Amino acid sequence: MISVSEALDALFALANPLNIETVPLSDAAGRVLAVSAVAEREQPPFPASAMDGYALNSAGAVTGAIYQVVGESAAGHGYNASVPTGACVRIFTGAPVPEGCDRIIIQEDVERSGDTITLKDNLDPKYYVRAKGFDFACGQTFDAPKLLGPNDVALLAAMNVPQVQVFRKPTVALISTGDELVMPGETSNPDQIIASNTFGLAAMLREIGAEVRVLPSRAITFNRWNKRFIWPRARMLLLRLAAPPSAIMIWLHRRQKNMGFSANFIKLPCAPENR
Repeated sequence: MISVSEALDALFALANPLNIETVPLSDAAGRVLAVSAVAEREQPPFPASAMDGYALNSAGAVTGAIYQVVGESAAGHGYNASVPTGACVRIFTGAPVPEGCDRIIIQEDVERSGDTITLKDNLDPKYYVRAKGFDFACGQTFDAPKLLGPNDVALLAAMNVPQVQVFRKPTVALISTGDELVMPGETSNPDQIIASNTFGLAAMLREIGAEVRVLPSRAITFNRWNKRFIWPRARMLLLRLAAPPSAIMIWLHRRQKNMGFSANFIKLPCAPENR
């Protein structure tokens, strides 16, 4: 018997980084990034409006000033000419700010009549322009290692990264070995309980990027057990033990060498705090 800390040290000593594989970004969520990704463009790739309103040059933008509306800039359809002094462009959130403009007057702060606008009293002092590369610059790195979540995938997409290099998923096999345990949905005897912890542990492992196999805990012959354990050596077998030891567990322990695996520790002095 070893302590919990000794068991953790033994487990971490066994852990080695798995092979690296390339996956499309659409399959990257839940995987562990192995190689840092590099942004292929800036975000935003141009000075962008943060509000709906009118783009103009801030010089002379005071209450009562009148501007001629000469065009429109929308997301995906910018205004591709320079805006002269005394003119403005109708602009929408996310649209490119035209050349010659450095400020967005929000639409609530103008009075429009035909193709002219007049700036109202109490103008919002903010400029509402997101500078080119405000979020990140071209060449900026997204550092590995990192377990990728939805926000990370969205950021990598914005960085124009179509695929990423990730570690291969570890394969973990779970088996509840107590004679008192049955699988959910199976018929149990009066002195048996459901193997619930196995499924909670499987969910936790999948959440951190593992491929999990939940093995049946009973009604299986030793010959079928031999076949189930003919797996690549790179995979990990995790046994959830229960007391008292079951016939399957005793059989596994005796035949571990012939099956290509070894037991690093058998049991731990671990009990609930409020026992």
